[in-house]
Amino acid sequence: MICFFYAKACVKANNNNEAITVLENYLNNKKCPSIKYFYYFLGTIELNRLDYDAYIYFNKYLNSYQGKNYIKASYQKLAWYYLLNKNYSNYDYYINKVKQLGSLNTEADKQAYLEVNQSVKLNEILLKSRLLFDGGYFIDAKKMLINNLDDKNFKSSKDKIEYLYRLARVYHKLNRIEDAKKYYKLVINKGKDFSYYFAKNSALQLALIYEDESNYNNAKVYFMKCLHINSNEYKNSIEFSAKAGLNRINNY
Repeated sequence: MICFFYAKACVKANNNNEAITVLENYLNNKKCPSIKYFYYFLGTIELNRLDYDAYIYFNKYLNSYQGKNYIKASYQKLAWYYLLNKNYSNYDYYINKVKQLGSLNTEADKQAYLEVNQSVKLNEILLKSRLLFDGGYFIDAKKMLINNLDDKNFKSSKDKIEYLYRLARVYHKLNRIEDAKKYYKLVINKGKDFSYYFAKNSALQLALIYEDESNYNNAKVYFMKCLHINSNEYKNSIEFSAKAGLNRINNY
């Protein structure tokens, strides 16, 4: 388990490449106990690097794990993999698997189920940026967005709001705080009446920025705004963070 916690720490520290190496070494060592979740974890962080062989680990997880957790999430990530590799028939096949199999026990599975039941077609540019961001490849994620800034690439309201959200997240991680604030506020303004998580999490991230700046009045405003924006996506984790934030600044 030391290996697992180290890999998780690497991902949190935006060192995705090291996490991949650690898990690959573990899974290739026949003396190590078999932990099926490691296949899902490795597939996820390889997909975040846009690796061509990421699908292998999701298949290994699905073929070896006898439980119900991370089944929907695995099928969703397989669908993403095939979408990014232009195999649209396999994409459709795995999207249907998300709808049919697995449980809603984990937040990853709940989110997978919510996303595949949205009527808006998944945008490949935004998906690539999202994955690169999750892998800590912030400059590559930013390039993906900036190099594809064209109205024809983002036609739906969801895509337009998500584009702003992805930019805000990247600027935040690149420590371009004023740019991050600008785009988070745009997301809240344009996305607060939609069910997507973009506006809700933007309010949370703005609150955290203001808390870090010791601007506790604004922090409280945006923590409260976060709690009042309706979205079922990542609802529990986002609201837990907002409530924890309000508790931290309660005496200021």
